[in-house]
Amino acid sequence: MFNKSLYTIISGIIFFSACRTTEEANIDSYAIQLDNAVIVREAGELESVNSIVISAPGKWDLSYQIVYLPDEGTMVAEGDTVVIFDTKQVELQLDESIKQLESYEQELRGKELSNKLTIQEIKNSMLSLEIQEEINLNRLEQAKYNSDVEQKDAALELEKTRKNIERQSEALQAQYILNRNAENEIKLKIDQTRSKIDLNRKIIQDMFITSPKDGLVVYYKQGRHGRNGEKIKLGDTVRPQSPILKIPDPNNMMVIVDLNEVDHAFVSEGSAAEIVVEAYPDTVFKGHVSYISKIVDYDYSISNTKCYIMNVNIDSRENFRLKPGLSAIVTLFIQRLANSYRIPSWCLFEEDNQYYLISNRSKIYPVDLIMLSHGNAYIKGNFTLNQRFIANNQLSDYE
Repeated sequence: MFNKSLYTIISGIIFFSACRTTEEANIDSYAIQLDNAVIVREAGELESVNSIVISAPGKWDLSYQIVYLPDEGTMVAEGDTVVIFDTKQVELQLDESIKQLESYEQELRGKELSNKLTIQEIKNSMLSLEIQEEINLNRLEQAKYNSDVEQKDAALELEKTRKNIERQSEALQAQYILNRNAENEIKLKIDQTRSKIDLNRKIIQDMFITSPKDGLVVYYKQGRHGRNGEKIKLGDTVRPQSPILKIPDPNNMMVIVDLNEVDHAFVSEGSAAEIVVEAYPDTVFKGHVSYISKIVDYDYSISNTKCYIMNVNIDSRENFRLKPGLSAIVTLFIQRLANSYRIPSWCLFEEDNQYYLISNRSKIYPVDLIMLSHGNAYIKGNFTLNQRFIANNQLSDYE
């Protein structure tokens, strides 16, 4: 038995309907549809399954300012330059290293000359000592015919000269080592500076990036996961290894969707899908769910809605008119219901845990509610196809 409040609603509808034309009375009524397909519908953005991403180099003590980009949508060939970064900072370092190398090379030449002179001085000293040794030998030979004192003095002088020659020989060997160490120290600086020059030249070379394949240039977005942010543009300064642009494969496309957490339980990988690209509303592409993130992804600065990233692959190939960044609507078929009807959920009335529909002719129809999904109520009851029912907020429209 319907309670008083429901009869009050019906009475109000009858009264106000009598005051309006037939056309006006149907403004807020909705036709019931025979539908056994429960769907989830989400908006997304096209992306290539196999994109080659071009990123900034990975030298972490540098900043990378973009000074050249081809226009987005430009077709490039393999080997074409697609990104150039400002090289001024590295060129300054390169110039400084080249000047430093010249200084070290000049220092090495000076050290080598100085070392040669030092060695020559020691050798000259040794030569003098060797001459003195010969003289002392002759004196010792002559002293045989003299007194014992003279013989001892001559022998002592010869011994002193030989010890000096031995010391000078040791000094010469030590000087060779000292000279070699001093020269090697400078040579090490030269090698390090040359390595720095080679590295700087390699960095400059890396700041001119060419396309690894033929394809279409698409600028990367700077937002989370490469989505929802501003696109890279000329003059931007980016971090090392930051994505700059991508060369997508237009023959293998997918839609990246933020799957609402409410629908997550109903969708699984492999679920069938239909995709309509807003730029080409005349075509419906078949597809399937290829990936659903296991981790909730959300950003409170954008929205409080918690979602799962979901990829829906487009099964048909060679869709050359499809390009990354185009908006698309994905429809997922998650359940089949036998002998069910579909109507907007806002047409339902509820009294005492029982659901009703009220026709535009003010007749009450009890219904069995199967489920609610995306603004639709899936119900069973005794209806006529395309029969029209009013919205639950109908009375507020008359006030």
